[in-house]
This record gives sequence, C-alpha cells and structure tokens, in this order.
Amino acid sequence: ERLQQRTVALASSLAPQLGIQALELSPGWRRHELPLADALLLARERDRQAGYTSVGPHRADWSVDFHSIPGRDALSRGQAKLTALACLLAQAEDYAEQRGEWPVIALDDLGSELDRTHQARVLQRLLGGPAQIFITATETPAALQELTHIARFHVEHAQIVAVP
Repeated sequence: ERLQQRTVALASSLAPQLGIQALELSPGWRRHELPLADALLLARERDRQAGYTSVGPHRADWSVDFHSIPGRDALSRGQAKLTALACLLAQAEDYAEQRGEWPVIALDDLGSELDRTHQARVLQRLLGGPAQIFITATETPAALQELTHIARFHVEHAQIVAVP
C-alpha cells in the first residue's frame, strides 16, 4: 500500500503508454475479516491433513492493474520489464526514504527488450539520484553510449579491466 502512489508515478514516467492504474495485494488470508492467528486456527486441521499451511503471508501475491492493457498475459517482454523496473525503483526510493541511504541497484542486460527511448528514461531516472548502479550487458546499451561520467569495465578471463 505504501508503494502504490510511487509505483504508479514511476511507471507513468518510464512508460506512460502502459497506464498502470494500481497495485493489487492479496495478503494470503482474509485479512479484512479476521486476524492471521484466527485464520491459522481455522485452517489448522485441514492443513494438518494436507501437510502444508494453506493461509498466511507466504501465500500472499500481488498484481498490477492497467488502464490500457486488459490482462497480465498481454504484456510484451519490454512492457513486463518496465513494470518490474517501476516496482523495483519504487522499492529503492521507499528504502532510501525509510533508511536514509540508497540501496545498490543492479540491472542485468538493460538493453534487452527495451528500445533506446525506454532505456534513456530508465537511465535518466537512475542517474538523477544518488544510488550506486551496476548494469551488466554483453554490449553497451545504446542509451549508455553517450554518457561520459560513468565508469565502464570489461570482464574477460576472470580479469576486470577499465574501459576508457
């Protein structure tokens, strides 16, 4: 719930065409009807017979509601990546607000599934903050090629070499 507004705002700036409307959380039990302890007691006998716990926070799940896309299965890989990045960055910003320091952000293969425009939007958001960012790729993403104030490294045969 705390991340709702932040995620929607981030998604709007990274990929306005997605039209993220809300995050939906299913807590893993009928939280609005009864406390967790009561839910566990009610399900105890059934759970003993089944051999697993059927209610609780381990059963929680969340989903994203979109204005413009009817179902979750309709997302392209790029749209899914932008949605995940919006959620990740919302969590990072929330963490920084709560703890007073930014987490290290690691992105694997930013260039895959994202066109140059979306890469640039993600990088602009990341580079506008104080976070330390590691981006791995087999090739330098197009949006990174113009940047001069970043450190680049190449790993070959277990050796890390700075790239000028």
